[in-house]
Amino acid sequence: MLLLIIMLTSFMYFFVQFSIDRNVMNLDDYLTTQKQEDFRFQLKDSADIKQALKGLETQLVTEERSIKKVKEENKTYFLLNESRRLNLPYIVEGRLPEQANEIAVLPQFLQQNKLLVGDSWVIGATSFTISGSMYLPDYLTFVPFGEVQQNYAGTTFVLVLPEAYDSLKGQESQYYAATLREDKNVVTTESLRADSTFSYVASASEIDSDTELQKALESNKGLAQSFLIVLGLISLFIFYMFFKRFMALHKQDFGCFMALGFTRRQIAFVMAKFTLGIAITGCLLGMGLGYLGSNVLMGMLESTYSFPYFERGIYFGSVVNGILIPVGGALLITLCAVFPFMKQETHDLLNISISAQPRPIKGVLRAANRVVNRLPEKYRLSFRVALRKWNNLILSACAILLTTLLFILSYSLYQSSGAVVDTQMSGIEYTYDITYPQSQNDIENTRSSRMYYLQQPVQLAQKNGGVISAQMLGLDSSGSLFTLLDTHHNRLEIDNLRGVIVSRSFSWLYGIEKGDSLNLILNRQTVKVMVQAISQNGDANTIYTSKANLAGWMNTDSSLHTGEFSNEINTSTNVKVVTTADKRAALESSAVSNRSSAVINQIIGIVMGFLLIYLILLLNFQDSTRDMRILRLLGYKSAEISRLLIDVYRPLLVLLYIITLPVAVFITEQILRILSLQTGDYMPLNLNIWLLIFPLALILLQYMLVMRIFKRKLRRESRDDNLSGLL
Repeated sequence: MLLLIIMLTSFMYFFVQFSIDRNVMNLDDYLTTQKQEDFRFQLKDSADIKQALKGLETQLVTEERSIKKVKEENKTYFLLNESRRLNLPYIVEGRLPEQANEIAVLPQFLQQNKLLVGDSWVIGATSFTISGSMYLPDYLTFVPFGEVQQNYAGTTFVLVLPEAYDSLKGQESQYYAATLREDKNVVTTESLRADSTFSYVASASEIDSDTELQKALESNKGLAQSFLIVLGLISLFIFYMFFKRFMALHKQDFGCFMALGFTRRQIAFVMAKFTLGIAITGCLLGMGLGYLGSNVLMGMLESTYSFPYFERGIYFGSVVNGILIPVGGALLITLCAVFPFMKQETHDLLNISISAQPRPIKGVLRAANRVVNRLPEKYRLSFRVALRKWNNLILSACAILLTTLLFILSYSLYQSSGAVVDTQMSGIEYTYDITYPQSQNDIENTRSSRMYYLQQPVQLAQKNGGVISAQMLGLDSSGSLFTLLDTHHNRLEIDNLRGVIVSRSFSWLYGIEKGDSLNLILNRQTVKVMVQAISQNGDANTIYTSKANLAGWMNTDSSLHTGEFSNEINTSTNVKVVTTADKRAALESSAVSNRSSAVINQIIGIVMGFLLIYLILLLNFQDSTRDMRILRLLGYKSAEISRLLIDVYRPLLVLLYIITLPVAVFITEQILRILSLQTGDYMPLNLNIWLLIFPLALILLQYMLVMRIFKRKLRRESRDDNLSGLL
């Protein structure tokens, strides 16, 4: 069991770590070589573009980027011209287009559609030859500018020459990519946002397509460290319990060794050597299994991100951490358990005496005994036997808490995908979300088929001095294609709204409640508003208000809009269109990692629960060896001995589950909140009656399986004792 627990700790650490280290280094080299952007920005139509770019040229390297979205029946293409200064394409196979009838696409698109370089492909009415496949360093995740996340089967970036780009019709977006010159570092997103020339500014760290892979690797690194620390502490506790009990059970044996001339150092050295052998073997086996198992995480990364250099690898320092920490900790905890016994004199070790319990322990035992006396008679003996061993009691509580926590966490992670889809798709009665590059005038006679809105980036000032970036959406109160809903799924009216409405996900993420005052930095001005309602639907990063309110805070005309919800497609080339189907697909695609994490947590919960329950019964079995022999001499059968001394934890496990359940729920909620803030995903706590029953059923099932092992062990020892008596 000691070998298994160390191996599990090592495996979970290396399982994640092997997918991180080499990829972090490769990613840094890739982004530097391909010259990934530091900023993206757009200029207002009224700005003097040449003058603005000239003013930035001394500090930034800039390049204009144009993306044209061409949508067909079941395929969508995002056309790009080849970059020359920044965001250089990486050629996976073949070459980049050199003629007007040639294109380069993403390798995932080739794989999903069973295409090869050199094949023909038709876009619109034009037949192209696929000259090569490529990755784009500014689109590590498939989130085109101004769009939701796409899938690789029906969508791809397409590199074309300018003639082909101009010949195909689609919805076009333009922005500028920029990077700091090597000797300049004074330009920041804050300084650019303060300039009224810019309509949009975002640093690479704020753009999902630029940095989502780096964030994923950093998150996995934290996960690996968490596995090492949490499972390592549990392993050290088990080692301590084992050696402390082992030394107590063999106290006289060690006294005999010392009487025969063995020194304390020699005895301690044997214990240390045993621990080193177990710990090093477990760590090496865990590292080997972690290397093999990391293929699972590598496959998930490769299917999610567009990056050419995914490979398994690990730094020497990570290997040292993954081996030295468990081994060093196990060795240290072994010596801590051994030394108190080694300090005793030989005659003290040889003399069996029952040490007096400290007064606080005596008081607790008396109180526990009074409680036990009030229980039904059939449970009294079990509780008395179990309560004699406080170490086992603490270990039982830890086992139940850990198993329950991991199962509630895994269930919440698994259900969060459905919760995200439900909250962000509820209240939607439109097919198309259309946004314009510049404000448009409302058309009165179209309000029945369209719902206009104003959209503006905002920052929410926090009490600790930090800011939260979000979007503010001002909805037209005359429209009905999108409805904010309350807890009873009734419509939240916005025509007389004086403050704002935040979604349940936004409220949960940042602890915002109805009636709170928010300080919003809006259009370079601070606006203080009150939260008047919490909606059950809506996007996680969006604050809602009426269009009239937002227009007033922006000092603009309330008859203008920057977008609209509609059931009629807009074929203009200068607008962005996101369908509800695209939005749903993006939400469901992002849920894959949560489901994978849920499965991992469930496996860890089962394994750790089984090992800890086994340890509890093992320690109790060892403690009761002398009592079992006495009961056999008195004529008790194995089944009766098992009921009196071994199978005593079943009712206690139920009681401990009831006690630790609120703690597990609280810890799970805090973990989910932290994960949500780190990833930006809405991961609420999900509970139901079956979830509360299932962990207890699983714990009792594990207990029954472990009890079968010890019942067989008890019957075997009974047979051995009977044979010894006959001889």
